[in-house]
Amino acid sequence: MSPDLLGLVQEAAWLALWLSAPVLAAGALAGTLAGLLQGLTGWQEATLSHVSRVLLVAAGWALAGPWIARSLRAFAQAAWGGG
Repeated sequence: MSPDLLGLVQEAAWLALWLSAPVLAAGALAGTLAGLLQGLTGWQEATLSHVSRVLLVAAGWALAGPWIARSLRAFAQAAWGGG
């Protein structure tokens, strides 16, 4: 494997980790808050956990979407020699 290709694969792996972090963090936060709320109140409703997770993950996508798109575009341009 050439050093250029290896560097590109390594950069792509790091980019995937960084770009997934905001959405994963939103899902983890939603799960933690829902679990805490359910533990404190004794209210064991599965819908609360799922709806809150969906809403926070959607908010994470909405807030991080432009940054994710810019990062992916910059990587693609650098990978294909366009920038």
